[in-house]
Amino acid sequence: MKNKAAIYAMIISFFLLPTAAIAAPTLHGGTGMLESPSADVLANGKGELGLFYGREWRRQSVAVGLPGGWEIAHAWRFAEGQALQEENSVKLSLKPESVLTPGVAVGAESGGSLYGVASKFLPGGYRLHLGVGSGRFDGVFGGIEKVLNPPHFSKDKASNAQPTLRVVADFDGHGLQYGLRAVWQNGWQSQIAYGQGNWYGGVMLNW
Repeated sequence: MKNKAAIYAMIISFFLLPTAAIAAPTLHGGTGMLESPSADVLANGKGELGLFYGREWRRQSVAVGLPGGWEIAHAWRFAEGQALQEENSVKLSLKPESVLTPGVAVGAESGGSLYGVASKFLPGGYRLHLGVGSGRFDGVFGGIEKVLNPPHFSKDKASNAQPTLRVVADFDGHGLQYGLRAVWQNGWQSQIAYGQGNWYGGVMLNW
């Protein structure tokens, strides 16, 4: 009987328990997917930096977690022949994600974009994000992530040094973006993605 209970517990854990979400900035500064926000917010006192390079543009961003489930972010966009563009955003976590229920957050971005979004881990290493908003979101937005190689710990240091790879795709209300994100040790991440008709790369740091 005890063996059956242990087996059932392992099955439930495999299918339902979420893998820890790894925060990463969007091109607009706040934590999320590629262009769209997720329900994740940085913990109080935590932060993240993002540096993204496209063919004719560069973006930089910084975000910080505050008490009470708040997150604030600022992003800069540099493009050839254009004036510097800056964006501010703020997000509030209404409910953190649990084993059975999604996380929920609301936020606002420069230009009058308001949104609400929910995020939930699914069986098989998937994570789904779905939201609705105004402004640049123009209604429904969302995305999906898939972990290709779930992290595991080994006595082999070389094995532990391998990055965790995630395929990310999102729709921000106007277009589809997709890419591959690598989560390295010590808070570093890198990505290559396609969106707005161009390929671009990025390097991110969480602390």
